[in-house]
Amino acid sequence: MLNSTLENNKSLSLRLLERRWHEISKYNAGPALIQTLLDDTSLSNIDLYANNIENYIGTAKLPVGIAGPLNINGNYSKGKYLVPLATTEGALVASYNRGAKVSSLCAGINTCIIEEGVTRSPVFKFKNLQDLQKFNTWLNTQEEKIKVIIYKFTLKEQALGRRGRGSDKKTPREY
Repeated sequence: MLNSTLENNKSLSLRLLERRWHEISKYNAGPALIQTLLDDTSLSNIDLYANNIENYIGTAKLPVGIAGPLNINGNYSKGKYLVPLATTEGALVASYNRGAKVSSLCAGINTCIIEEGVTRSPVFKFKNLQDLQKFNTWLNTQEEKIKVIIYKFTLKEQALGRRGRGSDKKTPREY
């Protein structure tokens, strides 16, 4: 099945996919696995998927349940939202549903977005959004001090032979 599909379109993504499945076949992966992971959608969107996951070999279907509605009070989003959850864990959707109900009974979830990105950073808890905003304002005045601390820590980690973030001297908020 895979070879005939690949003959029609030999993009780089497909050639790499073929190579990966060749290696996988050495571990007794049969045609049923290929047919399960490489449906028409998986193949027609291969370039999109291959750019978003390393060593792409296909897609898997998972059961999807719906939780909510969540009552959100945010600076960019306000309203009630349903949350789709893909999971095989029993009772997870029901648990999220209970949390959504309780949060809605308590006036909803208050949230604000300060910065978007992926980072490994400490977590700070605040009593309310006003305290968070005060902290953020103060934090913005401390950027140079934080850079110095991170730089010194990075040098110490490198001297100890630990894997550090390099010498980019970025504050956690810049990642």
